[in-house]
Amino acid sequence: MSPEPADIACSLDGGEQASRVGAWSALVAQRVGRAWDGDTLRLSFAADASLAAEVARLAVLEQQCCPFFAFTVTVTAGTLTLDVDAPPDARPIVRDLFGS
Repeated sequence: MSPEPADIACSLDGGEQASRVGAWSALVAQRVGRAWDGDTLRLSFAADASLAAEVARLAVLEQQCCPFFAFTVTVTAGTLTLDVDAPPDARPIVRDLFGS
């Protein structure tokens, strides 16, 4: 039996949302690549321990307030990749938050 889909809603208030958007914007500005792989947004970064920690920290925080997101972090030879998945109805949120 598959789990029920999460509601597409954020539990943060307006001020918290603005702060989180700012944190994501600062992180996304450091990307070296951005591409869509089907329905998945893939952001690429240079592999750096402090950057990897920030990617993981924000992904965990985002998952707590917006459980409809799914994040996958992959580290390979010199590259850190963040894959962002969401239900089709949430694709506009992915584009707004992480860029298109």
